[in-house]
Amino acid sequence: MRIARLDPVERVFLVLGSAVAIVLAAAAVRYVVQLPPASALLTGVYVAAIGAAAVLRIPVGRTAEIPSFGGAVALLVLVAGDVDPFALAGLFAVGVFGCYALILRRLSSALYAAGLGSTSALAFVAVFAALRRSEMFPILAIAAATTAYMATLLLIEFGRRSGRWGRDGGFGVSAVRPIALLVVWALIAGVSEVLLLFANLFAGGTSISRDTALAALLAVVVAAVFVVLALASRIRLLARQLRIVIDAAVRLPWDDVDDVDAMLVDLVRDSVGADEVLVGEASGDRADIEVALTDDGSRRLVARRVLNVQAFDESDRRIVEALAHIQQLVVRSRADLRDLRRRARTDGLTGLSNYRTFHEALTTMNAQRRYDDAMAVLYVDLDDFKTYNDLRGHGFGDEVLTHVVRSIVDSVRPSDLVARVGGDEFAVILTQLSSLEQAELIAERVIENTARPIEIDGVRVTPRLSVGLAYSEHREDDVSRLVDDADRTMLTVKRNAKARGKVKKKGNLGVSKHRSSHLNDVVARAVAEQSYLLAYQPIVSLINRRIWAFEALVRLPAGVADGLAPAEFVEAVERLGLLDEFTRHVTRTALEQTRAFRAISPDIACVAVNIEASQLLPERLGPFFGEIAAEFGELSLCLELNERSVAAVSEELRAQADRLRSRGILIALDDYGAINSSVDALVRIPMDILKLDRSLVSDLTDVRMVEAVRAMQSFGDNLDYALVVEGVEEEAAVEVLASIGVRSAQGFLFGRAASPEATIARLREFGNAAITTR
Repeated sequence: MRIARLDPVERVFLVLGSAVAIVLAAAAVRYVVQLPPASALLTGVYVAAIGAAAVLRIPVGRTAEIPSFGGAVALLVLVAGDVDPFALAGLFAVGVFGCYALILRRLSSALYAAGLGSTSALAFVAVFAALRRSEMFPILAIAAATTAYMATLLLIEFGRRSGRWGRDGGFGVSAVRPIALLVVWALIAGVSEVLLLFANLFAGGTSISRDTALAALLAVVVAAVFVVLALASRIRLLARQLRIVIDAAVRLPWDDVDDVDAMLVDLVRDSVGADEVLVGEASGDRADIEVALTDDGSRRLVARRVLNVQAFDESDRRIVEALAHIQQLVVRSRADLRDLRRRARTDGLTGLSNYRTFHEALTTMNAQRRYDDAMAVLYVDLDDFKTYNDLRGHGFGDEVLTHVVRSIVDSVRPSDLVARVGGDEFAVILTQLSSLEQAELIAERVIENTARPIEIDGVRVTPRLSVGLAYSEHREDDVSRLVDDADRTMLTVKRNAKARGKVKKKGNLGVSKHRSSHLNDVVARAVAEQSYLLAYQPIVSLINRRIWAFEALVRLPAGVADGLAPAEFVEAVERLGLLDEFTRHVTRTALEQTRAFRAISPDIACVAVNIEASQLLPERLGPFFGEIAAEFGELSLCLELNERSVAAVSEELRAQADRLRSRGILIALDDYGAINSSVDALVRIPMDILKLDRSLVSDLTDVRMVEAVRAMQSFGDNLDYALVVEGVEEEAAVEVLASIGVRSAQGFLFGRAASPEATIARLREFGNAAITTR
């Protein structure tokens, strides 16, 4: 596509601006033809000086859409009042048009620049002449004229841009820099005042110099100054552009950039102040910068300035070419990297995943599947492949392999993965299976489809496969065993078929005796059957020596996961992907049993359940916790998070924790002070309770340990969360903790974790007393 041209609004402004420039230029011509030749010549020098001075443009905005200002209008004070305002504005239009016709190389833009400049200059001259006739002080007249000039130009450009002067390209003026505007205003007014003073001085005190030669001379001098300033400004711009190019080069290979085309567009727009930058099948005219981004030129970058009074020069073009070259390096390096990664992960002949990728995918699929999602591995060998290579050559063998690959891929499902793991060996991962029979049907389909006769170079071939199948009902602890079983089964069926002379025409299939690990089965069965138990350990107040809460702890009865500690059992549950299901049951059971405790002792109103921090998220158990807390509204649910699970806390998790707390759920950080604990953990997630690990109170005769607990209590008071000290086993420890302000504790002194029945018996006999005589 070609680069976009002027929209309807800009066409209107272009037509009006051009018309104004032409009309005012005509008035200037009528004025000049009436002058004596010498005066006309000097007037021409004056106009040329205006054109030269117009080279200086000072930006006043943060984007290219904001117009730039020059100081050439200040030259008009030299003859303002002596020349008709329309003719003087016309002389200004001619000078500006000549300047920009040379540098813009686009007639329409030069005409618009002349129209815009002359209209603003007319406002300058008219206001200045009117105020001077009223005998206003020159400095005030110049200030008002300068304001009229700048306001006219800004209003016209604001209208042309439909008010889109916001920093984000929207409506507003936030992209305008007020300080820069003030500086430009001061420059124009200051130069005007200086010129007026010189004119008055050398003209013998007359109010406005009528010496055309003097006006021309002063105009030339000021134009030369402006040209020098323009060069200095250009040097500063070049230095800024160079910094942008250097920064872009230093950032190579732009690893933090997702869209390199958008990055290039931003860099070009910032560096050369382009109004419009397109990347793709774009093309521009000779006033635009156009750079090929591909060798065949099918993709190009085009930068242009729409009705802008600053043209691109050769240095702008070189800057854009440099940025485009950097972008091409990024594109090529990323393409090369993708190709290297593809080659490293795929087989060159067949395009299938290679051995390494196969094992990575198998590990990932096993880890991500639910415990009861079945999967299988097919280990496939092409029989007699060596014969094809030896008798017909490797090219023939490659053709056979290509046919086999197509057949296997066509026989499996999109969710399955096919890999080449050896010269004539392939592996297939079958996922989302419901039964062993389903896996066998797929394997038989692979054998059937591959055994269709093909003709290669006039030779008829019927490929035959030996396939070993290993089926996995549950998530594996060591998924590589599944591959080994499939491989051994394939070798066995192949060897047995040859030894017994029972090689089937289409191929042979063997099914492994593989079964998922016994431990996984035991843990999964315990979760499914809810055969674990909950025990309750008291949490007591050291102020009134009463139980106010219980912590629910998992216990395994005899015959359920024998040999596994409760913590190991929970780790296995998490590893099998059953943690959320397990936590739902534990939480509901704990609340139901605590409701029974409260019926006996109304002061008991809280139960704590251990969870992983990520389970708070809405996509996991967040909604469940909110619902069940409302269901058991008379109780407080405390969710204890271990420090490991809060090592990386997102803003989403912090916000979810606050939402749950607002619904009355307590958040606690458990076992603080154990190995690898840090102060950082205390501020990672919002919480209500901090539980100190028993290791911090193992010897409260040590003054350093006492001071550490005192500091934590003070820390909790300042951050408005309660402190619960775990592992309290002696009355002496209670006295020390109470003396330093600790208000809650937990430990064997107050009772070991007991079954619901034992807990109920205790409450009936002793109430919620922290220490019993039993």
